[in-house]
Amino acid sequence: MLDSGHTDKDPGALGVRGEYEKHYNDLLIQEVYTTLSRSGRFKVSLTHKPGEELSLKERVSRANAIPVDLLLSLHHNAVSESVSKAAVFQGKSIRESMEPVSGYSLYVSQENPKFTGSLLFATDIGAAMEEIERYPFQAKPSLQVPGSQRLMNMRFGIFQYDALGILRSAHMPAVLFEVGFIVDRNDELWLSQNRTLVAQQLVNAISRFAERRR
Repeated sequence: MLDSGHTDKDPGALGVRGEYEKHYNDLLIQEVYTTLSRSGRFKVSLTHKPGEELSLKERVSRANAIPVDLLLSLHHNAVSESVSKAAVFQGKSIRESMEPVSGYSLYVSQENPKFTGSLLFATDIGAAMEEIERYPFQAKPSLQVPGSQRLMNMRFGIFQYDALGILRSAHMPAVLFEVGFIVDRNDELWLSQNRTLVAQQLVNAISRFAERRR
């Protein structure tokens, strides 16, 4: 099951092109959904459709109510206001990091009953990103990035983050993937230009995880 991390009422962070995080999440979810469906190997469902307003609790309940083998929640990252600035891009209000920042992060919860599976799936995603030379975010002392918790795997940028309800309350292996930073011009451009490639690598990671469970 795929989860787009935000809704219209809670669109997430504002990026360098004047689009909110939800915009990026929905586009990538659609790419992954389409690629998975075309493969014919997987039955794919969504925690919520674009425009559908469900709380986090309702989304998790929907996932737990049906037979689901895997839950992937997709997000795009930002930085705290203290290290970002407001600006204007093509007449739109935007938010931009004051320092270069790039890379992805993966989150799992040790409180998830399928924690081992969650960690294996996060590792599969990290390996898939490495194949396309996409590397995890490396924190700098001056960049206080929300969500950084206990680092479990430096190579693949995997963090333990037990406070995330989407991970903690799911009954199946669950991973939250912060794909990159929409508040950095270069990283946002990379994300926009490589969305299809990232989606394909996520499908490859899902396939590897599924093969291991056979």
